[in-house]
Amino acid sequence: MVIQLRPLAFCLTLCTAALLSACGGGSDADGTVDPGGNNNGGGGSTPAVVDRFVGSFVSPCMVNEDVLQVSSGQPVRLVRTMVVSKISDTQARYVQRDTYHAPGDNECKGGSIGSVSWDKPGNTLTFGSSVSQTVGNQTVAAYRVEGELEAIGGISSGTTVTVNDLRFPGTFFIEAYSFLDLLALSADGSKLYAGDIDTEDANGYPTALDTTFYLTRLP
Repeated sequence: MVIQLRPLAFCLTLCTAALLSACGGGSDADGTVDPGGNNNGGGGSTPAVVDRFVGSFVSPCMVNEDVLQVSSGQPVRLVRTMVVSKISDTQARYVQRDTYHAPGDNECKGGSIGSVSWDKPGNTLTFGSSVSQTVGNQTVAAYRVEGELEAIGGISSGTTVTVNDLRFPGTFFIEAYSFLDLLALSADGSKLYAGDIDTEDANGYPTALDTTFYLTRLP
């Protein structure tokens, strides 16, 4: 998969955007659950929506057209890790780390040639209402999410910025993002899906998931 760097549309979409890592188990619940709601039906309390997303997720090896290896002039390979931790029942903080690999390293199995981390207190995901979506043959709750990704901070230029053997867009380190997305877990909580950016509604939220791509929850 070839990705362009942008915010999460999550990363996932992200695969490309900016597109999340931490530990925690997933919920087996499917169907629609209101964020933070108590849909207990007389039984026990349903976990807050954020609790279901807390954990560490990693992307497959991808091509990133935005960052070039200087020595070869070719786009690097990328593995994106996302860490999600709870702030409140409807808001999470996330840390994103992009680890770069050589253009010819098709499986990202060789050593890293560099990495960049987005790890600022203001990096947040705020979960709103949910809609039912189908992943495989199961119905899951997909949540509308408002995301904020603070700039890494550092040098910039009108053209490009070179760090060791990596060449970044000139505004790479100083650009912040606000984005709207649609996020869902597979029924067993092992896979994280984001919205299909080609289905955005008038308010900017995707109306459907991109089920062809996902991040995998780490143990």
